[in-house]
Amino acid sequence: MLVKLLIFIVWFLLLYAFSHEEKISKLAQILKTQLNELYWGKELLKCRELQTKIVFNEALSNQNSTAYQETINRLMMLKSEYGEDIRGPLLELSTFLEEEIETRSKLRQVFGESLFQMLLMAGVINAMSLSFDYFLETKASSFETLFLNLFMLFGGLAFRVLFSFILDRKIKVFISAFSNLNQFIVLAGVGVSSNEISTRMGFQEFESAWRPFPRQRVQLLRALRDWNDKGRDPRIGISHISNQLKYEFKLALSSFKKNNEAVKLLFLILFFLIPYFYIFSSKLMSRLLAPF
Repeated sequence: MLVKLLIFIVWFLLLYAFSHEEKISKLAQILKTQLNELYWGKELLKCRELQTKIVFNEALSNQNSTAYQETINRLMMLKSEYGEDIRGPLLELSTFLEEEIETRSKLRQVFGESLFQMLLMAGVINAMSLSFDYFLETKASSFETLFLNLFMLFGGLAFRVLFSFILDRKIKVFISAFSNLNQFIVLAGVGVSSNEISTRMGFQEFESAWRPFPRQRVQLLRALRDWNDKGRDPRIGISHISNQLKYEFKLALSSFKKNNEAVKLLFLILFFLIPYFYIFSSKLMSRLLAPF
């Protein structure tokens, strides 16, 4: 009866798909978009969309809510006010976007690998649990199976929360600082004064981006002051700050990966292996003591 019901459902879905091809196509596109956002993250996809528009010289709308879109809006305003050619700064911005996309891709890859390993471990544990029930000739308990899977699910969600927390504290501060620094470089290429750029950038945005990097913040303020007072090109000083950040970011990323491996191993032991061995040992002991 169950097999016939499943066959009926499959045929119904196939007929519905053929008769509503346009709706199915839209649904597939929505599902694809949601999966891309889930895996890659909205920020990365927005950066990639913005880079594509810049490279192919498409219209740059205000719908893309990245920090670089705000920079583009500022460039457009400065172009209308000063008549500057902004194609060069836009191409330079595209290079910075490529660097950010690469960084975010590496971070999503780290999380994706960890998630895959947890899912694989959950599948192996469930398969081993069924195998032991079969070989020990014990009846599989629905409550124990549900408890085990819910415990593993809770561990995966807890790992996701902790991963995001560490990522925000240790890595995303660099992304924010690079974004702010790149905006200075791009806006400086337009040829307007440092005061105008500082006004466009906003003090609060500057403070929040550079609070974790007090030494580089002082150097950046000094470069901007020399640019404003002495007319020195700030790009040399900004380039030096960028090299410092890249070096510190490389060390921070390496440390983040090592810490992630340690935390992942701890979560696998606490939420996956220990509950499984507890249930398995209790089943084994009950089976051994059954004759007595």
